[in-house]
Amino acid sequence: MRAFVIHDTAGYIRAVVTAPPDAPPLAGPAQPGELLSEVELEDYRSETDDQERLESLLRVAQDFRVELEQNARLVPKPEA
Repeated sequence: MRAFVIHDTAGYIRAVVTAPPDAPPLAGPAQPGELLSEVELEDYRSETDDQERLESLLRVAQDFRVELEQNARLVPKPEA
């Protein structure tokens, strides 16, 4: 699943938006210090239930951060 994430410079996700494969790219983030990256949600299932879909995206923001190398990718957050 194609997704766009708004994150800080440390990679911590503030928002996740999914998009169909043929959707145009999103515009840049609204807040200073935020970055917008496109990532692939490999394990994301597009559940038909809105609540399940929301919970799945919330888990992405809670459990992952964005790592920027050549391309943005999701990596597990370090244990606190």
